[in-house]
This record gives sequence, structure tokens and C-alpha cells, in this order.
Amino acid sequence: MRIKRGCTEYEVYCGPSDRWTFQAGQEELEAQLQQRFRSLADKKKEGDEFSLLMKWIEIAYAIGDDTYLEFTRGRRLFPETVSYSP
Repeated sequence: MRIKRGCTEYEVYCGPSDRWTFQAGQEELEAQLQQRFRSLADKKKEGDEFSLLMKWIEIAYAIGDDTYLEFTRGRRLFPETVSYSP
């Protein structure tokens, strides 16, 4: 991750950001922000868990198991099919 301290236009107007001076406390603020960022490995793990849950939801839907609705806030994956009397 990178912290961009200004937009490109600002750098053009004020010069390269590696030569800027900062207010007192800026370094401390950035350190606090850095602690809140999650690593790419954490994001990949979350993505894997989400993919697995979605697969389970798709399988439950395919076999007619409506318990998947507990994980979709009651929203169906697809509209219910229409049934007709014989």
C-alpha cells in the first residue's frame, strides 16, 4: 500500500512530495493509520472465506435447501419458479 500525500496536480504545482515539509504530528498520524491497514494476505484469506461461503450457498440453492436464506438476509439467489396445476 502507498500513502499518496497529494494528487498529481498538487505535486505539479507544489513540487515533488518527497521534498514537502509536514505539520507536527503528521508522522504520528500516518503511523496510527498504518496500524489499521490489513495485509494483502489477510484480504486474500477473507476473499477465500467469502468464495467458500458463496459456493455453499449455491450448492444449497441447487439442492433445494432454503437454509441458505439465513446467509443472504432472506434474499433468494433467483426468483422462485412458477408452478402450474396439472
